[in-house]
Amino acid sequence: MPSILFENPQYFIVDKEHGLNSEPDRHDHANLMDWLKRQRPDIYKRWGPHPLHRLDRPVAGLLIVAKNLRAHRTLQRLFENRRITKMYRALVQGLVHPSEGELHHYHIKDPKNFKAIISENPAQGALLVGLSYRVIRHFNEITELDLRLHTGRYHQIRAQLAFIGHPILGDVLYGSTQMTLNNVIALRAYKLGFYCPFEKRKMVFEYLPSEFYESWSFKPCL
Repeated sequence: MPSILFENPQYFIVDKEHGLNSEPDRHDHANLMDWLKRQRPDIYKRWGPHPLHRLDRPVAGLLIVAKNLRAHRTLQRLFENRRITKMYRALVQGLVHPSEGELHHYHIKDPKNFKAIISENPAQGALLVGLSYRVIRHFNEITELDLRLHTGRYHQIRAQLAFIGHPILGDVLYGSTQMTLNNVIALRAYKLGFYCPFEKRKMVFEYLPSEFYESWSFKPCL
């Protein structure tokens, strides 16, 4: 189940579970905004909560959800100016070396195939994307990675890691040879940090369930 980790008069910090959409879609999938509406119908009587960013349906983690239009406009500027730190944890196939580094690639969204295309070379319409990684541990031909996102593009983490030969476990769309029993992927947005213009202080939110990486069950793709 999702949960509200923090709340003030301007925004929520919400933990989204794997398999849940961030927002409603045309296929009527279960989504975080409908869940939040059931939890806090009083907010929806006014402007209504709106997420400042999104996580793919198979991904879990922390989201900032504005409660009002003023908060949305104010916090949106932090995203536009890249003033929000976003950290992720992932399990990927293979043993990643070196133990830390940065990935810089060119990114194009391919809406027809619901994928991102990554290249080392610039192309028309491509945007430069980047992330930093650090190896936490290796085990059974799997690497646990700590990731810091420098840009936030469609499927960026999934596509960049797959491009270097280390798809996220369960991410069959990007080449994982193992899938999860419930068709989600081993990626969590576990930390957000930013200077809050409403609280007038640095805010850091972190949630990484201790059992998260022990709970994955995989099977080979057929």
